Amino acid sequence: MNSAEDDRILVEEMFINTQRLTMIFSEAVDRLMPERTTELTDEETKSAEVILAQHRKANIDLDLAKSNGKVRAKLPPELTRN
Repeated sequence: MNSAEDDRILVEEMFINTQRLTMIFSEAVDRLMPERTTELTDEETKSAEVILAQHRKANIDLDLAKSNGKVRAKLPPELTRN
C-alpha cells in the first residue's frame, strides 16, 4: 500500500471509531439522565425548536465550509462573547 491509501484507511477507521464512541457516550448519558418529571410547556418547546434549528443551520454551514475548503467555520454570534 502507498501512503495515500494508508492515510485513507486511517481516516476511515477514525471516522468509524468516532461514530462508535459518540453512540456509547450518548447511551451512557441517556442512562444517567433522570426521567422527566414534567411535560414541557409550549413556550419551552418553542425555545428548544429555535435552538435545534440554529444547531442544524450551524451544521449545514460547517458542512458547506468544509466542502469549500474552509476548514474553520465561524461560530454564530449567539455563541461568541463580544
